[in-house]
Amino acid sequence: MVNHNHRNITPWLIWFVASLFFASQFILRLYPGLIMNETMVVYGLDVQQYGHYASMYYIGYAGMQIPAAWFLVRFSPRYVLCLSAALCGLSAFASHVVFNWQVLYLSRFLIGVGSAFAFLGVSELITQWFPKDKYARMVGITFTFGLFGAVYGGRPTAYLIGVTDWHFVLNLIALIHIIIALLIFFFVKSPHQENMVQVKDYIGGLGRLLQNRSMILLSLANLLMVGALEGFADIWGVTFLMKAFSVDRAAAATFTSMIFIGMIFGGPILALISHRVGSNLLVTMSCGVLLSIIFFFLLNYYHLFESATIITTMFVVGVLCCYQVLVFAIGIGLIKDPTMTGMTTAFLNCVNMCGGVLYHNLIGWELSVLQKSELDIVSQYTLQDFVFSLQCIPIGALIGAGIILIMMYLQHRKEAQ
Repeated sequence: MVNHNHRNITPWLIWFVASLFFASQFILRLYPGLIMNETMVVYGLDVQQYGHYASMYYIGYAGMQIPAAWFLVRFSPRYVLCLSAALCGLSAFASHVVFNWQVLYLSRFLIGVGSAFAFLGVSELITQWFPKDKYARMVGITFTFGLFGAVYGGRPTAYLIGVTDWHFVLNLIALIHIIIALLIFFFVKSPHQENMVQVKDYIGGLGRLLQNRSMILLSLANLLMVGALEGFADIWGVTFLMKAFSVDRAAAATFTSMIFIGMIFGGPILALISHRVGSNLLVTMSCGVLLSIIFFFLLNYYHLFESATIITTMFVVGVLCCYQVLVFAIGIGLIKDPTMTGMTTAFLNCVNMCGGVLYHNLIGWELSVLQKSELDIVSQYTLQDFVFSLQCIPIGALIGAGIILIMMYLQHRKEAQ
């Protein structure tokens, strides 16, 4: 029996060590956006290939969401998280030991695979070590803690790249992940025997999710609305902001970091608004519409923005990106079986991360259409080229909001019957 006494430091130590991995993987997720031009030159990639490279993380992450949920229940989170953190570190090392684009792609994919276990692993440890009535609060604290990793993946990392060398910084980040893997091995443990969950039970649960029309619509809307975060903030936003506002890499990274700072506050803010309004669907749809409007003006009227304005805008975008918290709440509400909660979360997060695959490949392809010379590097593309290529973000957000509107109509019609 686990001792839930608040004076017992063991649960908090285990949570902290596991959460270090959740926070640190954000830095690896954002790193390619800071070294786009250098990577393209060294590995001989064009912008479309760079879009493929960036998307490999999301393919690995999305593809492992549902298997990760099973692994963490079937085996001890201690070993699963230790191996995952080590995989991220070793893959980061390998990405520039051999200057080969196949190795680069594979390492990015494996970093995504390893990162897929981070949040789900912390979530599983929370269920094992904390009382059930503390789960929601601990998940909220975990998200806040993890987003500080995303903030440090912005200006601080960009500054280190500017004063040292990008290979050295990547080695440092890789070493941090190896150290975290060792900390997990020595300090994380599970309080009970592993659960003998059968694979067929998980496959059956996934089949039931895929038969739910509302769940499919919700996941599709989530995928389309995620461009502001996974398309802009993660990779392409830094380069766009450098060109639009004539700032250096560190300053542009500071701007995009405001999105993650906004997300720290966004969850509670949107939850409060949703509680007052009484509809998660309505607030989610409103977030999609507002994201579409903001990015339309940012891309087409960037010359009207000043430093203070862009910082405020990025913060608001971060708050709106927390619509994903409401999506998970909506999804769980669509499923009547309480044992399907973990599978539902994993499924929605899987489709959500597929948005990174969609937007990185789409933006890279749109830029490649505008290629003007044989030397295909980011610096040769103009601001207007990026304006054109990033238009898919507001369009996707608006279509996603439209799908949520359809869900609201179907729900209203069902209640009226």
